Amino acid sequence: MALELDRNSGFVSLRRSLIWYTEGQTQIAPDADVVVIVSSKTGYFVDVRFLKESGELEWAFAGYKENRKNQETRFVHLIDSRTIDVSQVEDIGISSQHPTDLTLTYERGRMLNPGTSKLEDFEELWSDEQPQSVLILRSQNENTATQEWIAQSDTWQIGIIRTGKGRRKQQPHRSEGLDVHKNA
Repeated sequence: MALELDRNSGFVSLRRSLIWYTEGQTQIAPDADVVVIVSSKTGYFVDVRFLKESGELEWAFAGYKENRKNQETRFVHLIDSRTIDVSQVEDIGISSQHPTDLTLTYERGRMLNPGTSKLEDFEELWSDEQPQSVLILRSQNENTATQEWIAQSDTWQIGIIRTGKGRRKQQPHRSEGLDVHKNA
């Protein structure tokens, strides 16, 4: 059983808006998801996306960031709720500070649109919290084919678990200094 631990400062990113560019059409609609990303300064992250209306998991994944040229970042998925073959996932973005609101980060890139099941261009706006500490734990058991990623900050605990028999997802839960989570 392999266990990796990354404990240092980091960020909690909350998505504020999303725009898809589908077949030449701009699709601006109210963001239907609650998106929480806990990431460490070393580049590891856990990303969960829930439907606002139902609380149902839309997508969860974890991995690390790979910086490329021209401010481009590749988000390498090591576990993903949508696919077992993570080597086929393309998730690339370019981030910059928002030109008029310095509290926001603007990201544009290309990833799978769950509404069309196609690789499409997107734009997102993010706000970041800087917690005192971030803990990211990755556990893998080859015997049971179980992989688990848990991320915790001062106010969030999120994670994703894949077992050899399927997937179990955990809902994000904002806590008031407590170590709590709700299983979906």
